[in-house]
Amino acid sequence: MPKLLIIDGSSMLSTSYYGNLPKSILFAKTEEEKEKHYEQILHTSDGKYTNAMFTMLRTLLGIYKKVKPEYVAFVFDKTRDTFRRTELGADFYKANRKETAKPLKEQFIQMEEFLQEIGCAVFMSDDYEADDYAASLVEKFEGPDLQTYVLTKDHDYFQVVSEYTRMWRVVNKDKLEQLKKDYGFFGSDVYESLPANVFEYTPEIVYAEEGVYPKQIPVLLAITGDPGDGIPGCKGVSSAAAPLVDEYKIPG
Repeated sequence: MPKLLIIDGSSMLSTSYYGNLPKSILFAKTEEEKEKHYEQILHTSDGKYTNAMFTMLRTLLGIYKKVKPEYVAFVFDKTRDTFRRTELGADFYKANRKETAKPLKEQFIQMEEFLQEIGCAVFMSDDYEADDYAASLVEKFEGPDLQTYVLTKDHDYFQVVSEYTRMWRVVNKDKLEQLKKDYGFFGSDVYESLPANVFEYTPEIVYAEEGVYPKQIPVLLAITGDPGDGIPGCKGVSSAAAPLVDEYKIPG
């Protein structure tokens, strides 16, 4: 069956950046101290930073070689001032996030332009986030004639998992081995055809991990909130949220 691979470009590029930084920056305690060592970051002769791009492209080549998808799309975050802030007035949304480091911010632009130049489908805008585009692509294209995969580290994507869509979540080696043991994949050759350090989530595994099925994740997050995005939850009910949502089959 043909495969559509949707790649969370923002997540992959950020991971690539922090995974290929000099120790002098990784262990620096202040932003000012980090900036003093920016010249140690991999860069071109004319000063363009390339450490994240280099690592991401190497990762992509490995994925293409192993997965051989017929279709590929990249989704990126362009700004934090999306419609959630401008139209819904949620000023608190992601307000707890630090400013993106200058060397990474520059590489976002360079990577997006590079992917477009070589003919890749790249989705991003001032109004929507990467996961908005990913969910839209899943809804538009998933079906019995096309297997869809979403590659990301972000747990928010649990909600797009379905009969026809799998989430390939990037995890560390120890976490991957534990998940494979928990769900009976230890020693199996199933994961030989998947990208490195990736665990495949089905609707059943999402339920086992979260206590609700994928379509119920938005309701669950509405109750529990999402500290990573600065979204508060309902006080005193977070631990009971999943059983409640599951018991009352919300949504029905």
